[in-house]
Amino acid sequence: MGKIQIFGTSWSTGTDRILVFLSQKNIAFEYVNIEKMDAGDEETIQYGRHYLPTVVFNGKSLNNPENTEIAALFI
Repeated sequence: MGKIQIFGTSWSTGTDRILVFLSQKNIAFEYVNIEKMDAGDEETIQYGRHYLPTVVFNGKSLNNPENTEIAALFI
């Protein structure tokens, strides 16, 4: 399975929802709190974090996805 990255913020309820969902499903992920990143961070610019949270999996980017959209990545 590929690497899952969640880009979000501490104030985003969508970020909280996704983190809980992945944890409940025992799906490993890397959480990146963009509030703690440097403004010029290459990865943040590459995936354009204008919509939060953003889920990145196998080069595919989903902006503020529903849990069903995340689950579909693993089917």
